[in-house]
Amino acid sequence: MGLMETVTQDEEPNWTLCNSIAAICSLSELKPALEPAMESCLLQTTLKICLTSPRHNSLYTKQQKHMEDLEAMLRNLLATAPSLGRLQFLWEYLTSWLQSPGAIDRAKAMRSSSALLRFAVSLLLQFEDLPDLPQMGDTAAQLCLSLSHPAADISCQAREGIYLLAQILLHHKGRDMQEAEGLLHLSREQQSQVQSYMDLAQVGEVFQKILSEGQRRSFAQRALEGVLDSNMCVSHAALILLYTMLGEAGHLIGDKEEEIPARIMRKLLVMKGFK
Repeated sequence: MGLMETVTQDEEPNWTLCNSIAAICSLSELKPALEPAMESCLLQTTLKICLTSPRHNSLYTKQQKHMEDLEAMLRNLLATAPSLGRLQFLWEYLTSWLQSPGAIDRAKAMRSSSALLRFAVSLLLQFEDLPDLPQMGDTAAQLCLSLSHPAADISCQAREGIYLLAQILLHHKGRDMQEAEGLLHLSREQQSQVQSYMDLAQVGEVFQKILSEGQRRSFAQRALEGVLDSNMCVSHAALILLYTMLGEAGHLIGDKEEEIPARIMRKLLVMKGFK
C-alpha cells in the first residue's frame, strides 16, 4: 500500500503499481477475513488507483487490468463472509465514486458496482440471515439516480444493477424473485426524456413494494438530496423517485406526456424555493 501511494500512474511502465494491486488482490483471498482497519485501507487505496482516470491514453490497457483486479478483490472480500451486511460494507466505499462529477470515473465505479452485485446474486444461497438494513434504500436510490444519466454506459450499468439489487432484496425477504422481472423491460434503446421519466416512475414503484419502511426513508433521503443537486438531469430524476416513493407520482406524471416536463419543473422549483 505504501508503494502504491508513492508511485504515480504517469510513470511508464509502472510495474510497481501493477504488482502492488495484484498483491492486494491476493491478500483479499485470505480466510478468515482481514482485520476491518486493514480492509478499509486496502479498499480506499485500491479504489483510488483503479477508478481515477489515467492522464495518458497509453495507460488505458493497464487501467483495464487494474479494473479486473479491483473486481476480483471485491468478489474475494464478499466471499469471505457472504451477507447483506457485507455487501453494504463494500458498497459504501464505492458511493463517493458513483457520485463523481467525472463521467469516466463514475462509469468505472458503476461497472465495479454491477460486477459486485452480479457476484452477490450468485452467492445468495450462502447469504446469512440478517435484519433489514436501512442503508440498502440509499443503495437503491443511488442506482436509480444513475438510470437517467446521459452517458449510455452509466445508464446501462445502472439498469443492470437495479435489477440485480431487486433480486437480492427479494431473496433476503423470502419473496419470489420474479417480482423483479418487470425491471428487465425498461427501455434499452435511445429514448425520449419523457420515456426516461416513465421508466424512473416504474422503478420507483417496484422498490416501493420491496423496501422496508426504514429502507424507504433512506431511499427518500437520497432522492431529496438529489433534488437539490445542481445537475438538472439528476434533479428531475430525483424528484420523480421521491414522489414515487411517497406514492404521489400522479402529481408529476399526468395523462398527457407532453405535460410531464412542465409538471416536474414546477414541483422542483417549489421544493427548492421552500428548501
